[in-house]
Amino acid sequence: MEVLKAAILRIVEVRPRINGSEVEQTLRLNGIKFQRGQERKALAALVEEGQLVVERGDKNAKLYSPPSVSPTSPTSPMGSLGTHPNPP
Repeated sequence: MEVLKAAILRIVEVRPRINGSEVEQTLRLNGIKFQRGQERKALAALVEEGQLVVERGDKNAKLYSPPSVSPTSPTSPMGSLGTHPNPP
Protein backbone atom coordinates (compact mmCIF):
# COMPACT_ATOMS: atom_id res chain seq x y z
CA MET A 1 0.00 0.00 0.00
CA GLU A 2 2.91 2.38 0.68
CA VAL A 3 4.18 2.06 -2.90
CA LEU A 4 0.68 2.81 -4.16
CA LYS A 5 0.35 5.83 -1.85
CA ALA A 6 3.72 7.20 -2.98
CA ALA A 7 2.71 6.82 -6.64
CA ILE A 8 -0.59 8.59 -5.97
CA LEU A 9 1.18 11.49 -4.24
CA ARG A 10 3.46 11.94 -7.28
CA ILE A 11 0.46 11.93 -9.63
CA VAL A 12 -1.49 14.46 -7.57
CA GLU A 13 1.54 16.76 -7.25
CA VAL A 14 1.83 16.86 -11.04
CA ARG A 15 -1.90 17.14 -11.63
CA PRO A 16 -3.80 18.76 -8.74
CA ARG A 17 -7.61 18.55 -8.69
CA ILE A 18 -7.53 15.08 -10.29
CA ASN A 19 -10.48 12.76 -9.67
CA GLY A 20 -10.28 9.17 -8.47
CA SER A 21 -11.00 7.61 -11.87
CA GLU A 22 -8.19 9.63 -13.45
CA VAL A 23 -5.84 8.57 -10.63
CA GLU A 24 -6.71 4.92 -11.33
CA GLN A 25 -6.14 5.34 -15.09
CA THR A 26 -2.82 7.11 -14.56
CA LEU A 27 -1.60 4.43 -12.14
CA ARG A 28 -2.46 1.69 -14.63
CA LEU A 29 -0.83 3.60 -17.53
CA ASN A 30 2.33 3.87 -15.43
CA GLY A 31 2.36 0.11 -14.78
CA ILE A 32 1.56 0.31 -11.07
CA LYS A 33 0.00 -2.99 -10.00
CA PHE A 34 -2.94 -2.99 -7.58
CA GLN A 35 -6.34 -4.58 -7.11
CA ARG A 36 -9.47 -2.68 -8.03
CA GLY A 37 -10.52 -0.45 -5.15
CA GLN A 38 -7.09 -0.27 -3.52
CA GLU A 39 -6.45 3.14 -5.09
CA ARG A 40 -9.63 4.50 -3.45
CA LYS A 41 -8.53 3.14 -0.07
CA ALA A 42 -5.09 4.69 -0.56
CA LEU A 43 -6.63 8.05 -1.53
CA ALA A 44 -8.86 7.97 1.57
CA ALA A 45 -5.86 7.12 3.78
CA LEU A 46 -3.82 9.98 2.30
CA VAL A 47 -6.68 12.42 2.97
CA GLU A 48 -7.01 11.12 6.55
CA GLU A 49 -3.25 11.49 7.06
CA GLY A 50 -3.41 15.09 5.79
CA GLN A 51 -1.17 14.40 2.80
CA LEU A 52 -4.00 15.20 0.36
CA VAL A 53 -7.11 17.34 0.46
CA VAL A 54 -10.37 16.52 -1.27
CA GLU A 55 -13.07 18.82 -2.63
CA ARG A 56 -16.29 18.20 -4.52
CA GLY A 57 -16.27 18.81 -8.25
CA ASP A 58 -18.80 18.50 -11.05
CA LYS A 59 -21.29 15.65 -10.73
CA ASN A 60 -20.19 15.20 -7.09
CA ALA A 61 -16.71 13.99 -8.13
CA LYS A 62 -13.98 13.97 -5.50
CA LEU A 63 -11.02 16.08 -6.63
CA TYR A 64 -7.68 15.43 -4.91
CA SER A 65 -4.91 17.98 -4.43
CA PRO A 66 -1.84 18.46 -2.23
CA PRO A 67 -2.62 20.54 0.85
CA SER A 68 -1.95 24.26 0.41
CA VAL A 69 0.86 25.64 2.51
CA SER A 70 0.67 29.26 3.59
CA PRO A 71 3.86 31.33 3.05
CA THR A 72 3.73 32.27 6.74
CA SER A 73 3.32 28.68 7.94
CA PRO A 74 6.20 27.34 10.04
CA THR A 75 6.18 24.23 7.83
CA SER A 76 6.44 26.28 4.66
CA PRO A 77 9.65 25.86 2.68
CA MET A 78 9.71 29.66 2.45
CA GLY A 79 9.89 30.02 6.25
CA SER A 80 8.12 32.84 7.98
CA LEU A 81 7.96 36.42 6.74
CA GLY A 82 10.50 38.86 8.08
CA THR A 83 13.11 36.28 9.06
CA HIS A 84 15.38 36.74 6.07
CA PRO A 85 18.48 38.89 6.52
CA ASN A 86 18.69 42.21 4.71
CA PRO A 87 20.97 42.23 1.66
CA PRO A 88 24.33 44.01 2.18
